Amino acid sequence: MEVFYTMIFGFIGFTLYKLVNYSVNGKRNKRSPKEFNIKYWVLDRNNWNDMILGCALFGIFARYKTDIFAALNENEIISPLSRITDNEFLYIVIGFLMTYFIKMIRKFIT
Repeated sequence: MEVFYTMIFGFIGFTLYKLVNYSVNGKRNKRSPKEFNIKYWVLDRNNWNDMILGCALFGIFARYKTDIFAALNENEIISPLSRITDNEFLYIVIGFLMTYFIKMIRKFIT
C-alpha cells in the first residue's frame, strides 16, 4: 500500500508541472484547443511517453532513492533533494521534476 501512496504523491507533482507548463505554453499554441481537452493533451507532444517513462523512472527512484542519493550526492540536482526529510514532499518534488529528468535523458541519448 505504501507504493500506491508514493506513486500518488509523484503523480501530484507530475500533474502540477504539466498544468503549470500548459498554462505557460499550451494556451499560446495555435494548434491547442481553446478549452482544455484531456484527450488532446495526452496525445500531444510526448505527453503520453512522458507519463509512461516518468512512471517507470519514478518507481525506480522511489525504490532506490537511498542508493541514488548516496551514489550521486555531489550532483547539483540530487544534493539539494537529498536534504529533504519529508518523504511526501520529496515525492511531489521528484514528480514535478520528472519531465525535466526525461528531457535530460533524451538530450543525453540524442
